[in-house]
Amino acid sequence: ILGKELDVISLSSQKEPEVYGNKFYIKDVKNMDKYLKEYAYIIFKERLDNVYSKIKEKIPYPNLKVRKMNSRWGVCNRRSVSITLNLELIKKDIKYLDYVIVHELCHFVEFNHSSKFWDIVSKYNPDYKEIRKEMRD
Repeated sequence: ILGKELDVISLSSQKEPEVYGNKFYIKDVKNMDKYLKEYAYIIFKERLDNVYSKIKEKIPYPNLKVRKMNSRWGVCNRRSVSITLNLELIKKDIKYLDYVIVHELCHFVEFNHSSKFWDIVSKYNPDYKEIRKEMRD
């Protein structure tokens, strides 16, 4: 989780998934994906709040969705004012998560991948080219 290898501990008394040290506590290992998604939503929401607070452009605060996706790290839907983040991001270092959030939020300013869009992305994530390259590898 977030680039770190964790031991999964199943406790019948565990209500919500939690990480302490190098352990991931969940109620039942059989429902690992469910708990991973719940935990991811908590972390993604915290990071969304953090990144959103730094955006200077006037954009709406989006609804957050988390789901497994095969070919994308994130999706911006301007019509429903939402961003969807790939569940697999929970396994990556936080810098990748933050980059995808910046990328998707910038689509509320420029709904394309023009040079103007990338100028806005670089304003909030100057290392975006390196991060994109690492994510492709």
